[in-house]
Amino acid sequence: MPEFTKRKKIEARYKQMKQDADNWLPVWKDLKQWGNPTRGFFDGDDPRQARKIDHKRILNNKFIRALRTSSAGLHSGLTSPSRPWFQLTVGDPELAKDARVMAWLDDVETRIYAVFNTSNIYKILPMMYAELLLFGTAAAPIEENYDRVFNCKSLTCGQYFLDVDDNGMVNTFARRINMSVAQLVNVFGLDNVTESIRNEYKEDKLNVMHTIAHIIEPNDDRIKGQRDFANKPFRSVYWVPGNDNEHVLRLGGYDEFPIIAPRWEVTKTTDIYGVSPAMYAMGDQKSLQEMERRGLMGLAKMVDPPVNVSGNAKAVNTMPGGVNPFDPVTAGSDTGARATYQVAIDFNALATYVQRTEQRIDEMMYVDLFKMILNSEQTQPITAREVVEKHEEKMMNLGPVLESMNQELHAPLIKRVFKIMMRGGLIPEPPPELNQQMLKVNFISVLAQAQQMVATTSIQQSLGFIGSVAGLFPDVIDVVDIDEAAIDYMQANGMPAKCIRSKEDIENIRQQKQQAMQQQQMAQDMGAMVQGAKTLSEAKLDDNNALAAITGLGGAGSGVV
Repeated sequence: MPEFTKRKKIEARYKQMKQDADNWLPVWKDLKQWGNPTRGFFDGDDPRQARKIDHKRILNNKFIRALRTSSAGLHSGLTSPSRPWFQLTVGDPELAKDARVMAWLDDVETRIYAVFNTSNIYKILPMMYAELLLFGTAAAPIEENYDRVFNCKSLTCGQYFLDVDDNGMVNTFARRINMSVAQLVNVFGLDNVTESIRNEYKEDKLNVMHTIAHIIEPNDDRIKGQRDFANKPFRSVYWVPGNDNEHVLRLGGYDEFPIIAPRWEVTKTTDIYGVSPAMYAMGDQKSLQEMERRGLMGLAKMVDPPVNVSGNAKAVNTMPGGVNPFDPVTAGSDTGARATYQVAIDFNALATYVQRTEQRIDEMMYVDLFKMILNSEQTQPITAREVVEKHEEKMMNLGPVLESMNQELHAPLIKRVFKIMMRGGLIPEPPPELNQQMLKVNFISVLAQAQQMVATTSIQQSLGFIGSVAGLFPDVIDVVDIDEAAIDYMQANGMPAKCIRSKEDIENIRQQKQQAMQQQQMAQDMGAMVQGAKTLSEAKLDDNNALAAITGLGGAGSGVV
């Protein structure tokens, strides 16, 4: 078995990370029970046991349907496999227009899209969006894979723990893995497992389950320049918790952080886990289930009400079909059974309340916005302009969330896959112009463009105002840098950088136009002068023409004085 002298240190960090996550357990378990019982994996859960939905608790599945719609809408609106959703470029706008640079960037884009299509990433992303909407945090390891370049694994809340750096970015990942004896030997090798696991394997106890700990963290022991696993920027350690020795199952490393761990929303930089829209919707979800329960109870009492029968009255049974004895002497002449009390429920009012509650759940989960995107996928693809026109307020509210997803999910995903492809020789040699240049990712999905387009509203309104007063105050036009406004507007609408001329090109074109106008004006002036001279030459002034009279040439005015 490999030995690692810092195992106790990382095991202490693992326990601290678990303790931080345990503080969220009451919230997460509540979300699991009331939101979606098929998600989340916590202490005491058996991975071999089927996930059950408690239909005595969840009578109305509106929230689950909203969660499904929103997760699918996020996937379609942000990372649809049927349309481009990102572009590669460089930070230098002039370099981005270079023909060889553009060709290389287009080639790399095409290769990354092809790798995405052959991997399982488009199956994992909808699961991550569902985790974000429900629990506020998602995580997925991205491992190199020989057959399809990379492979992504889905995790659910409770299976992993996170930590952040000084900038609030996730840089440490830990998880517990339930594995059978057979799986442990197959993955780590018989010589690397603990003695007790080896004995179980030899005794054919292959299905006995064990909990394995795994952590990926920045490598503080790294010696820069050495390229072995022990000196990579991030180290990875597997071990069996509980043993007091320094043995580990596997010690490895990564060149970059292999985990994508987005958060829906955080309130401060030091926050480790995110806050989800489902957390805000839980009050309505619980209220909805209570109203459904009360409505069903009332309906049952109306159909099969509790009744009074002859006898000595004891405890009153108010359940549907309940029987209650009564004394006919004190009750009057009616000796038959009769309803204990009259049940009169205003089902219209109840239905109205249920509808309002369902609507509030939809609003909190952005269902209308995502439903519009999903419906357009079945007909004509929706444009970013249509999204903004119909849901501008929702897009403004979603702005910080979309930025967070770009920074913590989409950009790290593309960067990680690009690095894997580069190490695997799947990225062509870049042109010399790109030496020491950092690549930049522009997101061009429907939601990304819609978010950028929200900014164009202010540009349109401002230019409209300037145009309306320019007739009275012409100098007001000088206030606006129309070139910058036009560039910002085109970029917000998704115009590729290669289609926007550089400031130098714009200046050259304008100089050429000005020179052409000056030449045209000079030609017109010369034409006017020639025409004027011709007119004067044809005008008669006694025996001489007007031109001769003006110039003093010809007629009586000629000769030497």
